[in-house]
Amino acid sequence: INEVIGIVFSSDGNSLNDDDTPETIPNWDSITHIIVLSSLEEEFGITFSDEEMTNINTIGEIRRTVAEKIEQR
Repeated sequence: INEVIGIVFSSDGNSLNDDDTPETIPNWDSITHIIVLSSLEEEFGITFSDEEMTNINTIGEIRRTVAEKIEQR
């Protein structure tokens, strides 16, 4: 998860905090948001609902949601 996030945000995904948001990550905009979630869907064979795509607003929410989806498989 951290590797995919890091690649999209051009940073070390391990250095991002769960509380990080688009306000604290300079290149997190609507386009990179979609790219992150789409990349995670492809990497882990999961799907985010439209509601999840809209409501995920922190790195922690991304990590938790992906982990939950992986566990549900």
